[in-house]
Parts: sequence; structure tokens; C-alpha cells
Amino acid sequence: MEDLRTGLARVESSDGMRQLGFKYALAVDMRDMDAIVKLYVDDVKISRDSRGRQPLKKVFGQVLRTFTASVHHVCYHLIEFDDADNAHGVVSCRCAHAVGFKMIPIYLYYLDIDTRRHGVSQFKRFSAIDLYRLYMSQPPILPQQPRSPRRPRQSLLLTTTH
Repeated sequence: MEDLRTGLARVESSDGMRQLGFKYALAVDMRDMDAIVKLYVDDVKISRDSRGRQPLKKVFGQVLRTFTASVHHVCYHLIEFDDADNAHGVVSCRCAHAVGFKMIPIYLYYLDIDTRRHGVSQFKRFSAIDLYRLYMSQPPILPQQPRSPRRPRQSLLLTTTH
């Protein structure tokens, strides 16, 4: 019975950590700064002299201003456990950033160090490593930006009516 509990805890922990990559991609694409920083531990290290979510929010604010829109496609998230609540892994991702009138497809992977505290999986570290970027001369054809102030916000959940 103990092996079953241990195995179930490992599956729950693995799933929670795997969800981090997907949650990060969606939060960045939606420009949801609060959601982004909540994916990290409270005392996340930003630099030698800086720790915490508020400084991290400032860094993401600067980074997200370098492109106007993005879409991330998480391909896989490989996880290796160090112990029951700590792991490290690799997240493969294909994304595209709109910079001015150009769309830049990017292929990258993230190196992550994850932890589970009080049943919640979070990043201790999440670092991007670019594999390559392609610069396209033609802009994408979009009817409107997804988060345009002129467009009402839509729920990401699908609903059905009878």
C-alpha cells in the first residue's frame, strides 16, 4: 500500500510540475504578469542582490515590452526528480513573437528547477536557451490583437448551450 501512495504522489507531483510549462506559455501570451510570477517560488533569485516576485515582475515587464504579441507551443516537458518534492527538467517550445510588423518564429528550450511546496508546484528557476530564430519579411494577418482594449475579453473555456 505504501508503494501505491508513493507512486500516486509521484504522478501528482510530476503532473503539477509539467503543468508549469503550459501555464507559463499561456501567461506570457496573455501578458498576465501576476500569473507569471505566481509560477515562481516567493524567494526566487533574480540576481546576486535581488530576490522575490516583485523584482521578477519588473524584469518580465521589461522583457514583454520587446515584442507586442506572442504564441508559445510547448512540445514536451521532461522531468527528473531529485527527491519527492524537487526536480529539474527541460521544456521544449516553439513560439513566435510579433516585433513591430514582423513575426519571428523561435525554437527554444527552457531549463527548469522545480519544487513542490504545500502541494503547489513552482519554478525555482526557469531559463530560456534559444536554439534559433527566423526573421520573416511578411507580417502575420490578424484581424485584431487578442488583448486589444477595443475587443471584449473572451473566456478561454468552451461552453455549450442546449
